Amino acid sequence: MKIIDETVVQKKLGNGLELFIIPKTGFYKVAINFTVQFGSINNHLKIENKERSFPNGIAHFLEHQMFEKKNRNLHQEFSEKGAFVNAYTNFLYTSYTLSTTSKIEEILPLFLDFVQEPSFTEETITRERKVIEQEIRMKKSDIEWIAYFSILNSMYQNHPVKNEIGGTFSSINEINMKMLYECHNVFYHPNNSKLCIVGDVDSERLIGQLKSNQELRKFEKPKEIQNLLNEDTRDVNTVYKEIFLPVQVKKFFVGYKLSKSIFQSDQSIKKEMIINVLLQMMFGKSSKIRKKLYESGKIDDSFVFNTTIDNKFGFIIISGNSYVPDEVTTIIHSSFCELQNSFIDSNELNRAIKVEIGKIIRSLDSPQYIANQYLRYKFRGGDLLVLPQILKSITVDDITSILFTCFKDQAKCVLIVKNDNSS
Repeated sequence: MKIIDETVVQKKLGNGLELFIIPKTGFYKVAINFTVQFGSINNHLKIENKERSFPNGIAHFLEHQMFEKKNRNLHQEFSEKGAFVNAYTNFLYTSYTLSTTSKIEEILPLFLDFVQEPSFTEETITRERKVIEQEIRMKKSDIEWIAYFSILNSMYQNHPVKNEIGGTFSSINEINMKMLYECHNVFYHPNNSKLCIVGDVDSERLIGQLKSNQELRKFEKPKEIQNLLNEDTRDVNTVYKEIFLPVQVKKFFVGYKLSKSIFQSDQSIKKEMIINVLLQMMFGKSSKIRKKLYESGKIDDSFVFNTTIDNKFGFIIISGNSYVPDEVTTIIHSSFCELQNSFIDSNELNRAIKVEIGKIIRSLDSPQYIANQYLRYKFRGGDLLVLPQILKSITVDDITSILFTCFKDQAKCVLIVKNDNSS
């Protein structure tokens, strides 16, 4: 029995663009997500069997540059049509989003122009480089950002996931117009893209409109792309590290580097759900461990845990503020070891599963969440709307298997952030 009863209209156009339309009767807002497989780790590749390298940060730079059109103000044009556009780049993808309460048919052509028609000049590239340089400066004072990439550098020695998404001052100064046009031509090809529309829409009319729109656009033949990632060993790069930043309370980060058996498995999405359930069991708000740490004053409300898994990497980060961070990190890791040698309570498992299902179902009230996450799982060969069914299928044996696979000593690293006494 389906837990989420949604209709998804799917169509692959002649140029390779995959469309997913999810009608939501009664929703006043329509959301769009257009995602291309081009992220911060995709800078060393083979394109048509020719090895090619691009500077770090080029995917993010291209995302910024797409907002620049000659003699046009895109933000103003969208605003006048009652639409809000945004974009973001992560490790593997660049996504362009739109939210509107207006008629989507009137906005869709402009949105596709925005994403599929680059218009770069030396002037706009120079201007945007200065904007990105300012972003990089701001990140250098963002304590959570610094700590996040510091723990990734503790996990990974070679893998580009350890590199900051926006690049560095030197790398973005290597980016030029020729590179940007080449990357758009290769990575923004419809065959390397997916489009999701969620809201109270006429799916058949939209498919007709999109088909006609795409048939009028000229694209080269899609190129064969092969990522050439620097592989990492199972072991972490640095087991323990301290950094000094202007913090009022010390921070701890415990990282677990996941193996290929997790993120390159044909069951990687189920394994992601199992990890989420296990973390919810152990460190969710009603868990015994969290309550004990909180009531003893060792952690506060900043305590969080996150799993990041995609086709090329996977890791877990557990973090928070603490006056005794080393003690907390020891308790966290020893909790996994203790559970490996004890009985897993099926009642606790079922409670954690219900919490995770509830989080997903509540999020489905947001059309933008649906559009964003639906494509994320589609690129991984999965389906957002079947996640609750996957969660319901998780067993004690699944938890036990993940427990012994993911939380080994050689896969763990610890980062402690202490006050540098400069504030």
